Amino acid sequence: MAMKYRSLRYFKTTQVLPSLKINAFTRPSTRGLNEFILGVEIENLQSDEKFQLVQLSSISPSWIISPINNESSEDADSKSSIIPRQTIFIYYRINRIEKHSTNDNVNETNSESNDTTDITPEAFTSNALERLLIGEKNLQSEPSPINLTITNIPFRDRTINNSAKPLEGFSMNSRVQWRSNTLLNQFPFISSNKYHNIFTLYNTNDVDLALYWNISSVSSDVSSTPLQRQGHHYIVGINLGVQQNPFQGLSIYSAPNRALFEQTIRERALLLNSLSKNKNFKDDSPLKLVIQCMDIYEHDFELQSFCIVPITISIKNCSWNKKIGFTLEMISPDQHETNRSNAFHKVITPMIFHWMGSTLKYATLSANEEQTFVVKACFNRSGVYDINRWRLTVKYDDQNASGGRNESSGGMKGYVQMPNTPHLLTIIDVRK
Repeated sequence: MAMKYRSLRYFKTTQVLPSLKINAFTRPSTRGLNEFILGVEIENLQSDEKFQLVQLSSISPSWIISPINNESSEDADSKSSIIPRQTIFIYYRINRIEKHSTNDNVNETNSESNDTTDITPEAFTSNALERLLIGEKNLQSEPSPINLTITNIPFRDRTINNSAKPLEGFSMNSRVQWRSNTLLNQFPFISSNKYHNIFTLYNTNDVDLALYWNISSVSSDVSSTPLQRQGHHYIVGINLGVQQNPFQGLSIYSAPNRALFEQTIRERALLLNSLSKNKNFKDDSPLKLVIQCMDIYEHDFELQSFCIVPITISIKNCSWNKKIGFTLEMISPDQHETNRSNAFHKVITPMIFHWMGSTLKYATLSANEEQTFVVKACFNRSGVYDINRWRLTVKYDDQNASGGRNESSGGMKGYVQMPNTPHLLTIIDVRK
């Protein structure tokens, strides 16, 4: 039989050196519910080489990144250079994608394509897990298409096309490897060969980052040209959503009695218990709240004794399938003070103010719905006040999230949320 190819032994000496240590973290923004602050910590592990950051790219179905401030080229150069053993921090805004947004640094690509009905990745996974539980043999359906948005933030004039080959393959392989390892830890009782038909590669609120860099090294030979070394790092698995168990089990009681998982009822019960009581998913409140108002407010107290400031409160239901009822209570400062042990709060905000009008709000939010309220705070003198004084009581019926029933649920669930950081408002008397 003739050989289809020839092989030749080849040896290449490779030196592996430490490069960068990178950590990314996110914090909610005070500007709105659909915005986060992204911080990236970068440490140069080299002892004699200076790194030049070239570009930061994000890959996400729902979010894009942008610089917090438009910096000059000199500032950008200083922040993109990392000398040996130095650590720098860079910050960006992460905003939810608007349907009609236009940006030269934003590109769209499609990671999965088929002709099935367009549903969210979370809904697809929940339905697939239910089909697995009731014993359906045919799990050959594929997820709906996911449009990935790539945002490129160059540190210099040159922009790297993150969706070009081979970079697209590198980033996709990193995501596949991370996703597979995560699913092995979260669902060890499900065979890995079924992952493609149950889980999507990206969830709605996932964000991946890619940081590109280069090093210019001068050889010992003076006549030689500088050696250019390039590289990139991936930060995979940032999720900006509220953590929620992907298995909802809303219609398993509607399945016929003959439907069993694999062979026995016992195996089905073990799978149901593993899915519904998965310790890898902590139970979080699905509501997010943000307070917005002016940071500084000027008022003439001699002309008018009371200063009334409107304050906007936005609340969003971050669950993809649950209808949530809540009670919002605006708490007076003296009442709230007894619930706090924060010494900083007691020192910096000793001033008392009062809420005007109704201090209770009742409402129900559908999945991904957002509502906004306007309340008024009354101040009788200048000072620095903490207006982040509220209590949010959340209740929802886990058995009727979408009109179905969960045989393993505990019925009504509830949370009590209170702020853990101050939101300072400065009142200035214009006569002083």
